[in-house]
Amino acid sequence: MATAASSSPSPPNTAPASSVAFAYRIDANGIPQGRAQLDIQGTDGQWTTFDFEVDTGDYVPIMPQSAFGIFKLDASQGIPSTLEGVDGQPINVYTFKLPVRFHGTTNQFSIPIAFSTLETPLLLGWYGFLQHFKQITFDNVQKATIFTV
Repeated sequence: MATAASSSPSPPNTAPASSVAFAYRIDANGIPQGRAQLDIQGTDGQWTTFDFEVDTGDYVPIMPQSAFGIFKLDASQGIPSTLEGVDGQPINVYTFKLPVRFHGTTNQFSIPIAFSTLETPLLLGWYGFLQHFKQITFDNVQKATIFTV
C-alpha cells in the first residue's frame, strides 16, 4: 500500500550545494537500503512526499495502484505497458511523466513514473531518473544515499 511519508518528514542532509543526501533505511534483516524522499506533483498542482527505495536494478520508477488516485490521473492518458517483476511475473503499468523534487528542495524536474495495477513497493528505478545526476553515491560510512548534480 502506498503511503505518503510522515506529515513532518525529516529534511534531507545537504552536502555540497549541488548535492542532497538521505539516510539509509535499515530493513528487518539489518540490511541497509538506499532511499530518497521525493515530492511528486499531481495534475491538481498539489505536492505529496513519498519515501522511495533507490533500486538501480529496476527499470523505471514505480508506484503501487493505491497511489494512482492521489495524483488525480486518468489511466487513458498514461502509456500502458508490461514490466517483469522480481519473480518473473508480468506487471501491468500505466506510465506518466510527472514533476518531482527532492523533499526539502526547490529544484524540480520531470521523470516517468509507472503506476502498477498491483500493490508494489515504492521503487526508484534508473530510467528517466539517474541521468539527472552527475553522481549517485551509496556512502556506507555516512550510511546515506547522496545525489550530486
